[in-house]
Amino acid sequence: MRDLENGSSQERVLGQVVDSLADASDAIRENDVTDIVRKAGNFAKQNPAVFVGAAVLAGFAATRLIGAAIADGNPDQDDLRQSDDDIS
Repeated sequence: MRDLENGSSQERVLGQVVDSLADASDAIRENDVTDIVRKAGNFAKQNPAVFVGAAVLAGFAATRLIGAAIADGNPDQDDLRQSDDDIS
C-alpha cells in the first residue's frame, strides 16, 4: 500500500473523513434512534442532493463489502470460469 505524503490532498481528505466518522459515532452514542432519524430527515429535506449522493455511496460501499464477503466464502472465480468453459 502506498503511504500518504505529509500534507497531501489525500491525507487531508482522509483526515476529514475520519473526523466525520468520529463525529457521527459520537452523535449515535449520545442520541436515541428517534432523534437520529428525525435529524436525518431534516438533513434530507435541507440538502436533498447531498443526502441522495451519500445514500448512493453508502449503497455502493455496502454492495462492495457484501460482494467481498461472499467471494471469500466461494471458490476462486477463475476456477468457476474454467469449469464453465469445460462444459461448453
